[in-house]
Amino acid sequence: MPEAFLSQDEVDALLDGVQGSEAPGEGVRADPVQAYDLLRRDPLSRAPMPALDAAHERFARNLASALSAFIGRPPAVTAHPARVRPYAAFVDEVAAPAHFNLMQVTPLRGNALLVCDPP
Repeated sequence: MPEAFLSQDEVDALLDGVQGSEAPGEGVRADPVQAYDLLRRDPLSRAPMPALDAAHERFARNLASALSAFIGRPPAVTAHPARVRPYAAFVDEVAAPAHFNLMQVTPLRGNALLVCDPP
């Protein structure tokens, strides 16, 4: 396999392009990434989160298929749109004999809360 080397003219042309006003790929800039604070109380923090809703839908489908294989019949698993609200308000809405599960989903960081209520 022959080794390919750049000539001095090619190296100079590459260096001139890098030392110019813009490096390759810097001409097009997207908006900077902004952190989303779930604890903010302003109306902007109540904006819909379609990516999170899509993740919930996918998780609900995968959970339903896994539970169906485990218990032998299809369970009713639904994913509701994501809402930001205080924990006390969430606990007040859950029916009395509910089952709370704090779990860790292996490819993701952090914990997930799975609530199974009677209805």
